[in-house]
Amino acid sequence: MGHIFCLSICAIDDVNLEKIDLSECKKLKSLPNLSKASKLKWANLTSCGSLLVVHSSVLSLNTLETLILDNWKKTQES
Repeated sequence: MGHIFCLSICAIDDVNLEKIDLSECKKLKSLPNLSKASKLKWANLTSCGSLLVVHSSVLSLNTLETLILDNWKKTQES
């Protein structure tokens, strides 16, 4: 997974998505709108060193129980 630059919107439009592990994706620059992933419970963004933008929908998901942000640099919310 270390070579992911951005996620395709269609890759995360799955309403049945419950977990996403993007740890160590050092080239990931943007995390798009996740509002359609209405069952997402767990997300791991550990050591995503190039991540600059996290869509505000991530924090708006009512189902999200765990968001792991270890070894994370400052990002901006879009």
